[in-house]
Amino acid sequence: MTFVPTRGRGLALGVALTALFPAGVASGQDGSWQTEASAGAAWIGTVTERPLVVIGGAPSGSFGYRGDSSGTSLGLSGTRALCRVTDDGATPFDLLAYVGRASTVRLDVSLAATSRDSTGTARGVESTLVSSLSGDRNVRGAALGVEWFLLPATSLRLGGELGRSRETAVSNLVESPSGQMQLSTSGTRSSTWSATFGVAQRLGEHEIAVSGLAAGSDATRDDLSVFTGSADPFSQSLAADGRTWGVAASSRLLFARRRVALDLAASYRETSTSTVVAVSLGRLADESRALSRSVAGVATWYAGRSLGASFGLSYATQSAAAGTPSLRPTQFVKAVAATLTVRWWASPRRALELSAGRTWTTSLSPPEGPSFERLEETRDRVALAAVARF
Repeated sequence: MTFVPTRGRGLALGVALTALFPAGVASGQDGSWQTEASAGAAWIGTVTERPLVVIGGAPSGSFGYRGDSSGTSLGLSGTRALCRVTDDGATPFDLLAYVGRASTVRLDVSLAATSRDSTGTARGVESTLVSSLSGDRNVRGAALGVEWFLLPATSLRLGGELGRSRETAVSNLVESPSGQMQLSTSGTRSSTWSATFGVAQRLGEHEIAVSGLAAGSDATRDDLSVFTGSADPFSQSLAADGRTWGVAASSRLLFARRRVALDLAASYRETSTSTVVAVSLGRLADESRALSRSVAGVATWYAGRSLGASFGLSYATQSAAAGTPSLRPTQFVKAVAATLTVRWWASPRRALELSAGRTWTTSLSPPEGPSFERLEETRDRVALAAVARF
């Protein structure tokens, strides 16, 4: 199943770009502004494979897996400075608000849709299992952020985010040579929230910042399965409640008369999740915990005031454990990402941005013991955005 952007989404992006780049707009020389608006679209594709399965310390060629997903997302953003951001005539347009130390309020809204397909095989001595799955996922989100300069060199940062998602999937499992089949459907609804609190300190033109995070998630999933030769379907429901806390540190360094910017960031998060599965025979409870760590860096070079090119690298890991009454390691995930972004200011108040990125992810399940499986995922993302200032 391949996701194709609907005509409605294309019209929405076209209207947004037309509003941000109206015909006949004159290119003034003054880049001062108080309101910034942007609209963008992203296209995402992911390929997942399982190149290695080890059983009892020996690699096995009896298992195969491949998954593909594709999707699009649309985003709108608005930033309002509490006082007008002035143009000094020399600073790159991207850095005017940063250099001017403007207090701002920012609102972001987004929509995303993804479709995925996967197939898997397991070959035994006397039988073979072939499975397939097709699913769709829709996500809506909104975020609000505030940066307020309490002192000329010290700012307070507050943020909040809400998200909702809905996912449906249909899977099919066939055993050969018997021909027995299992058909299953599932529907998942989830909601998320997060709140951040941070402080940033300027050291001349450089900046360091620290922040804390609290987040939560609630999800429910309903499964229904029908088996060949059985008149009664099997059903179960799952409810998961997650809580996350985390800390982060970041810095921005300016060099070469504001022509080079270096952004560095590091974060740590811990998530605890309680899961309850309700079946016809009773209820099953489980606990899990995930530890996430990441480091990232982005270097930006400004060729004059109107053109900026950025290259970023990030490295992240996640260690997961589950079980009752004691936790046991269940998965280890490692991800490396590279991004390239170019932003061009057609005028002091109008800009276009193009970005492309790739993420390589490897997971081991479970990470310890003589038996495990390794999954490798490659995710590509291309995004286009337009920016206007007023």
